[in-house]
Amino acid sequence: MTGRLVSLTRGALLAAWMAGTAAHSHQTPPGDVYPVVTRTDRGFTLTYRSSIEDRAYAQPYGLDGQPSAGKKVIPTSKLPTPVRTVNRWPRPKGMSADTEQNVLRVIFLGYGTTAGVVSDNTHAEWIRMVKGNASLCRLRIDTLQQRCDTFGRVLDGPMGLELLDEPLARGSERAVFWVNERSQLMFSSWERYSDAPVRTRLVGDGFSWNTDLSSAVNGEVALVAAHLPGPDGLFRIRTWTTPWPVGPGTAGK
Repeated sequence: MTGRLVSLTRGALLAAWMAGTAAHSHQTPPGDVYPVVTRTDRGFTLTYRSSIEDRAYAQPYGLDGQPSAGKKVIPTSKLPTPVRTVNRWPRPKGMSADTEQNVLRVIFLGYGTTAGVVSDNTHAEWIRMVKGNASLCRLRIDTLQQRCDTFGRVLDGPMGLELLDEPLARGSERAVFWVNERSQLMFSSWERYSDAPVRTRLVGDGFSWNTDLSSAVNGEVALVAAHLPGPDGLFRIRTWTTPWPVGPGTAGK
């Protein structure tokens, strides 16, 4: 037992303790190996491309967070395109042009970066990043009353925006994986369009600014993959799972 614990990294132990499963990693050569996680009928699929090998791979995972089969070589044309909602506005059906202009002024004017905007014609909701501080903002469209609550500080770096993944949706809840200024992987969830607080929990650690995240949700399980540089000059893709919904968490700092 001692030897097994020694062989695990601190990040894997934290992930095992917090999420109920150990982190999984496999080594990939340096290059274009950014991960994309998608939901499947039986769990998840992690796909990525190695520019040095000039091959694309697909690795299936079960809902337990364990690889359910070996990785397979796939045509590069089968690689999914990552979806990014940074500074994008999904106009709701039926919204008038005047109302839209008023909403856009609130959401996009001012300093910072906006991601994950959603609206139901009555409310709007988005994540705003200003100098590394990530806030969940909510807007009542009829009164244009806005409220923003900071839920954490994202690790700074040239790829800082990549350290905040695309928000996930599950029923009336939304959630997002992100890396904080302490190089820890966090999972924050909240009730859509409500005044309820954001719940944040620790998932793993050992990150750096040179990280790219991709995640998906299936049932009550969320899986995230991270592209991480190793000390030997090779990049690795590692995965973590976390249950969702989650109980009360700690503030992301």
